[in-house]
Amino acid sequence: MQRVSISNKTKRFACTTEHYNDLYSRYLQNPAKLLEMAGYQPGQRLLDLCGGTGAISLAALALGGDPSQVTLIDLKPRCQDKKIRQLAGSALSTLKQINNEGEMFDVAICRQAFAYLHVEGKSGEELAQSIANLIQPGGFFIFNSFIRPRFHFKSYQFKGRRFIELAGYLRRRIFRLQIGLGVGYDFSISKWHREERIFEIFNPYFNIETRWSENAVYWICTRR
Repeated sequence: MQRVSISNKTKRFACTTEHYNDLYSRYLQNPAKLLEMAGYQPGQRLLDLCGGTGAISLAALALGGDPSQVTLIDLKPRCQDKKIRQLAGSALSTLKQINNEGEMFDVAICRQAFAYLHVEGKSGEELAQSIANLIQPGGFFIFNSFIRPRFHFKSYQFKGRRFIELAGYLRRRIFRLQIGLGVGYDFSISKWHREERIFEIFNPYFNIETRWSENAVYWICTRR
């Protein structure tokens, strides 16, 4: 079992890359949903923040997007389409690097990964400002964050496979174990960010709308 450090307070004990999307099938359905929320159109510049295997980037290409207009950031980028620009590094340091280069984007999306970012203290304010500095006026930053769960056990099927999930909440941390028959397991510890803190750091730059689903809150932030 390989241990991949996310931060000094947030860890992931990860399954093999090729099965990641299968294990998180219930949360990873229809990645184009976030692109739709942003009104994404081919030709727009897209930032796939903490993009991992590139589900958002690939969905954009499937809609007719140009890979040269797509940038993916992750600690360990794993998108198989090598035409997509993939930058390895922490979110904040890489965003600052792009800021220094003067790049701008029409849409930025952080899917499934916001719970691994630091938003408390100065780092949260720096993160929000760095994201805002990259978005054109009228552009979008869209992300989803987990609803704070009670302890639960769920069994479900997706695309003919059976999955089991156990999740719990302790000291503002979300503990989640995903098991899929034939695909292995993934155990992660992520953060639950207070809604008031999210509003606090993004309100200076964005108009914010929230939409709720069973397992997540979707934050639709429009750059002022």
